[in-house]
Amino acid sequence: MVTWPTITIRASTNPSNLVGGVRAAVAGLDRAIPVYSTDTLDDVVSKAAAEPRFQTLLFTGFAGIALLLAAVGLYGLLSYMVGQRAAEIGLRMALGCAARGRAADDLVRGVMLVVAGIAIGLLVSAC
Repeated sequence: MVTWPTITIRASTNPSNLVGGVRAAVAGLDRAIPVYSTDTLDDVVSKAAAEPRFQTLLFTGFAGIALLLAAVGLYGLLSYMVGQRAAEIGLRMALGCAARGRAADDLVRGVMLVVAGIAIGLLVSAC
């Protein structure tokens, strides 16, 4: 296993301004020792967090697309269900059923579908 020596310096000024002085101090000890990869702590932390940040962004994007597809699918299913009941809805309205009661009935059916989908999704994800 190869280990690379690392020097960490705390500075009250801009750390990039100290690189030349550090190189000169190391060269004063031994000219054969190369000094490379001079990074600030912010750069090191940013590089270390880049991959998890990208994965989080990717998964968030996929979750957003899944949510959009689920919403479009639910809208399509409810639209189809209401279309299938067009004759029943027309008959109820002709007999005096309030539009508010009919809309509430359709809303209850939609909420039942959402709750059933969430329950099934939670059960499947738990396995």
